[in-house]
Amino acid sequence: MQLSRRIVGTFFAGAIVCAIALFAGDANSQGLQAAEGQWTIKDGVQRKKIFTIKENESVNYSEYEMFLGGDKESFSFEITKADGNYLLINGVEYGKEYTYSSQPTFSKNAAAWGFTASGNDLTHMIINGKKIGAYTYAYSLAFSDDGSKWGFIAQDGEKYSIVMSDGKKLGPYKSAYSFTLTASGAIWGYVATKDNDKMYAVVNGNEFGPYDSVESLIFSDDGARWCFIYYKNNKSYLYMSDTTQFGPYDSINYPQFAKNQPLWATSVSKDNKNYVLMNGKETGPYEYADVPYFSPAGTWAYNAQANGVYTCYFSDGSKVGPFDYIYGPFFAANGSWSLQGSKGDTTTVIVNGAKHGPFNGVDGFVFSESGAKWGFVARKGDNSYLYMSDGKTFGPYGSVTVPSFSQNGAAWGFWSSKNDKWTLNLSDGSTQGPFDSGGEGLAFTPDGASWWTFPGYEGNMLLNVNKKLTKVANAFRSFPKRSPQGDYLYWLTLDGKDIVLNRMSLK
Repeated sequence: MQLSRRIVGTFFAGAIVCAIALFAGDANSQGLQAAEGQWTIKDGVQRKKIFTIKENESVNYSEYEMFLGGDKESFSFEITKADGNYLLINGVEYGKEYTYSSQPTFSKNAAAWGFTASGNDLTHMIINGKKIGAYTYAYSLAFSDDGSKWGFIAQDGEKYSIVMSDGKKLGPYKSAYSFTLTASGAIWGYVATKDNDKMYAVVNGNEFGPYDSVESLIFSDDGARWCFIYYKNNKSYLYMSDTTQFGPYDSINYPQFAKNQPLWATSVSKDNKNYVLMNGKETGPYEYADVPYFSPAGTWAYNAQANGVYTCYFSDGSKVGPFDYIYGPFFAANGSWSLQGSKGDTTTVIVNGAKHGPFNGVDGFVFSESGAKWGFVARKGDNSYLYMSDGKTFGPYGSVTVPSFSQNGAAWGFWSSKNDKWTLNLSDGSTQGPFDSGGEGLAFTPDGASWWTFPGYEGNMLLNVNKKLTKVANAFRSFPKRSPQGDYLYWLTLDGKDIVLNRMSLK
């Protein structure tokens, strides 16, 4: 998994996603039932044809969705043709009567979906197979997590409106953007400009303004808190959902909300000095101040520059530094942290206060999901090395990736190269390769018993399910998914003109 700015973890297969409901569509959608197959078995792999691509058509390998739930499998594909494209959603063809159909948006539980379809200078919003209006343009479709509520921005000529699932149509405005619907759908908002060129933040239909300008609305993950930055008379102000306001400032960075406690924070500047602003309290001044990083465990930290050097300040009162520059910190789920501090031409990695290095450069750091294990890639001279939390070092290599961990941290692996050849290295000591090009990712089942990767060849995949290695040709370029029960691993292949669903037992 690539480093997140705020939380570092591992990418692992097996996220549970629910089945999408099947919609036949109405007359407006012109849905056509596609051919479906039955499960067959070949070389221990169960296979089922789900669609046959017609002559002079092709499937977009990178733009598709697969949802699993119970005994159902549901899909969305983009099919391209000479005069445009159309979508295949749950075995039904949509958008063939239009010139272009956008990639669909799904609710989190996949119970609802929608896309825009354009033709004859009009754009239609298609939601769950039904056409919702005809517009000059439509965008920013958003669903509540359960799919029961939705909204989007529609342009009619030179005017913009917000169209909601409950029948509301708000506007018209001179412009509108940043439409957001919270997970429950109970709170929604957007930013709009009226004919007087004044801007407003709108939350659940309540207008806040007029202002000279408004930044995007920012919501906490649960939607209970929100804020926006507005400008008036060349000064910046922060408006919070509890009606408190802060300013004037010369500038305000995007605030962050803590997930597990009622904290929020940002960084601000005034009179050529910078401050951290946390729950309304200023800390500083500094020459530079970063927006604080919140960890899932409830701790926080931020970087600030004073007297030309950087220091990282932590919520427990400790600090790390000084350095010429600090990258991070990165937090794990258990509150473990790491950062990279540079001095001159060298970089030191610090994990929970322990220093590693210095190195000529650091190319990545990753925690296991729990934070108990970690690994990072660093350079010494022209060589790269992988350093693990158990004290082991792997290398030298020409190039090496950060490790991927299983959910429980028991298994891990990485890709490395020597003499322009690439090898997959596993924590059990086994290897795969060499290959002419580098691998693309590596993922495990939660217990680490099975893994899969793309060894660098377009359309090829390696599966190791319960110590049985399978080479898959013509695979769609995305990681397989586990069924919610964890008993099957699913992936897609293109066999000639047939899109085929494959699955293998994990038991």
